[in-house]
Amino acid sequence: MYQYIGIDISKPTLDVYDGQKSYKFSNDTKGFKAIKNLQTSAKELCLIFEPTGIYYHDLVHFCHQHNIKAALVRLL
Repeated sequence: MYQYIGIDISKPTLDVYDGQKSYKFSNDTKGFKAIKNLQTSAKELCLIFEPTGIYYHDLVHFCHQHNIKAALVRLL
C-alpha cells in the first residue's frame, strides 16, 4: 500500500499535501528530507508532482537515491 503525497514545485519552495495537512518546504535537500519524514512506517512513499521547468530535477534525483517512487504528471 502506498502513501501518496502531492507536491507543487516552484524555484524556492515545495507546497506539499499529504491528504490531511498542507506543508511548505524549501526546494532543496533539507526540504526533501522533511517530505521523506512524513512517511508513515506501514506504507511505501509515492510522491506525485508536475515536472515544472528545471525545478523538479533535484527532487527526482533525491527520490532515485532513496528508493522513493515518484509519479510525474504532465497536464496538457
